[in-house]
Amino acid sequence: MNKRSRFGLLLCVAALLSGPVLAASCPPEGDGGDSIANRQKNRVLPPASVTDMEIDRFLQSFTPDLKLPAVRSQFSAEALSAMESREQQGVALLGYLLLAKQSGTEAAHCHDRKRRSLELWIGKLPESTTARSKAARASAVIATVTPAGQDAHIRWRLADLRKLARQGAKVRISGWAFYDAEHPELLGRTRVSLWQIQPVTRIEVWRNGAWQEF
Repeated sequence: MNKRSRFGLLLCVAALLSGPVLAASCPPEGDGGDSIANRQKNRVLPPASVTDMEIDRFLQSFTPDLKLPAVRSQFSAEALSAMESREQQGVALLGYLLLAKQSGTEAAHCHDRKRRSLELWIGKLPESTTARSKAARASAVIATVTPAGQDAHIRWRLADLRKLARQGAKVRISGWAFYDAEHPELLGRTRVSLWQIQPVTRIEVWRNGAWQEF
């Protein structure tokens, strides 16, 4: 093996060991919008620890609507500090996967059409049809799989996650707590809380009496 080949191999190994990375052309703050929130969305490393929470406990632990401005640069210093503290918490949300869909382009990912997040709706109970699942979004918590998460997990593809939702799978979705201040108008319509899990760093499915990695 020549020097160039060895160097290329070392680069590949380093990339695998380092885990998911952001697109080289897109900085953590994205290309517009709320740069502070974008940095939180673009976290890559998983939380050091997570707290198991079913939907009801999650809603008790994280006030669904903090009545804050849509952009964090408009938060008071006190509100921003409190938000940053809460968003250092790792959560493992337990529930049932209702729906999965691909989001549109986002400033957090530099409006790259090839790097779009996947949104998951986690409910208290499984639903028997897609129509019922859509209706249940009003009482569901959202979890977001970012492009970096998709890079790291080959199974985390829209088709696979939709199949899991059709099965009414019981799931444990781990990741960072994140407050989405931009969409208060969607409360009670397509989400029960502005708090969500973003980015998702682990997905487990309950099968044969045990949690299994997805």
